[in-house]
Amino acid sequence: MKNHCALKYLLLLPLICVVLLFACAEEDDDDEEKDCEPRPWDCHETNDYTVGTLSIRLTINAENPAPTIYIYRGTVESGTLHKTITGYSSSEWSGTENLGDYSAKVDYTVGSVTVTAIDGDSISTYSEQYCEGPCYYLENASLDLTFDYDAFKEYLDGTDEECFIATAAFGSALAEEVAALRRFRDSVLRKSVPGRAFIGLYYRYSPPAARFIGRHETLRGAARAVLVPVAAAVSHPRIFLGGIAACAGCIILVIGLSQHRRRRA
Repeated sequence: MKNHCALKYLLLLPLICVVLLFACAEEDDDDEEKDCEPRPWDCHETNDYTVGTLSIRLTINAENPAPTIYIYRGTVESGTLHKTITGYSSSEWSGTENLGDYSAKVDYTVGSVTVTAIDGDSISTYSEQYCEGPCYYLENASLDLTFDYDAFKEYLDGTDEECFIATAAFGSALAEEVAALRRFRDSVLRKSVPGRAFIGLYYRYSPPAARFIGRHETLRGAARAVLVPVAAAVSHPRIFLGGIAACAGCIILVIGLSQHRRRRA
């Protein structure tokens, strides 16, 4: 009789294990449901986004009333030009584009200096996990191409200590003549030993002269009268040399005619 009871309990043991396993599984499911969050009202259940919004903020002012926006797929340096928006006259631009990486640039003119603002972002999707499954969301791209003109002008006027006399004469490091002399210094004078020696002497002795010239309008006018043709010559050397040759030719012609009349007389 004892053996019969023991056999009965052995047969019930597997059934008890199965019941315990199901009970544990239900408890785990209940715990998972407690840990997760229900889907929000704006849940998008499938990842079928193909387009999004590309927004650009840029600077509009008197010097750049209608700039040109260059939009690239990828980066400005290695991507491909995707779209050019010419003459845009608002501080905000937005358009619908396919998913992917985008960059944009705008060239700003400040006096005689051109400054390029560049920014990049990506139109993409991302997902969040909830009790009922993942929800997919669209992430739009927003680019900032704004430029601080006042800070840039203060930077140039306050730190450009390389064209002292020209800056004092024209009143700003942004003047076209100052920019022309600066380009001549960088592209010609710096590339030769005599040119670098001249630059060194100029940096050493010109600041006192520039401060003195800057305090007297008459001296500033005289300095401008000297520097304007110099700046024109270094900006357009062929035209300058052609003018010199033409003047020399005229002088030679006048001298020749004068001598011819004297001989006839």
